[in-house]
Amino acid sequence: MANHDITKRIEEYALSGGWTKEKTNGGHIRFRHPVAGFVITAATPSDKRAYQNQLSRIRRAEREHGIVRVRKGS
Repeated sequence: MANHDITKRIEEYALSGGWTKEKTNGGHIRFRHPVAGFVITAATPSDKRAYQNQLSRIRRAEREHGIVRVRKGS
């Protein structure tokens, strides 16, 4: 998966859950949530597990603050 695809998929997931996106001065992406706080990710992920790692950071922050998402089809 290309870097821009990874970033776009993470952004879509985060924004659908109430997160907002902003760029940091250092070129990273900061996702903010009114309850879960914030998660900072690389703007250009370079690891083959980057998508899973970034997604897990957002999910972990949601879980730690009691945010439950309803899965499609459930």
